Amino acid sequence: MNLKSGLIILAGVFMGCAAPMPKGSYKYQQESLSATSVEKVGRLEAGSEAEKEAIARWKNVFADFTAEALKKTVRASYAKDAWFYDTLKIVRGVDAIEHYLVDSANGVVSCKVEIQDGWRSGDEHYFRWEMHIVFKKFRKGEVNSSVGISHVRFDKNGMVVMHHDYWDAADGLFEKVPIFGWGIRRIKARL
Repeated sequence: MNLKSGLIILAGVFMGCAAPMPKGSYKYQQESLSATSVEKVGRLEAGSEAEKEAIARWKNVFADFTAEALKKTVRASYAKDAWFYDTLKIVRGVDAIEHYLVDSANGVVSCKVEIQDGWRSGDEHYFRWEMHIVFKKFRKGEVNSSVGISHVRFDKNGMVVMHHDYWDAADGLFEKVPIFGWGIRRIKARL
């Protein structure tokens, strides 16, 4: 086995362990968009106070990314049967979302998410953000930054029913992992 084959196998093993997904992201997105269509969840009126409050509640989830704060904010923002995909993991339901985000918060020294701006297109909301993380297990004390966009859909009551993040997990996270990061950097250098 050559280096390239070994890195591909390592990437597959690591990705499988880090992100057990029952479905591919495309299939997930199609299912989540269908399940959370306006016909099924209702429409949040554009520009309404309810929309402003819903956006503020969602932003508040990421304003203080600590386990204690998440236990208070996730259920105030996400619907009972919400869909969530952050490129690392797909989870469904507010219980699973809260558990996943609390576990994520417990895995870092600090995580700051700065919402840069947002816009609405039809019934879809998009938010551009920067994330700054200090990990507990690797690159201790170093601030690791990444950028991304969240695609969020609210129901008629202003609860998040679908949240899909788009960001470069390889640059934002995987390149920081010892050995695995070295492999990603080697692959990128050869492209």
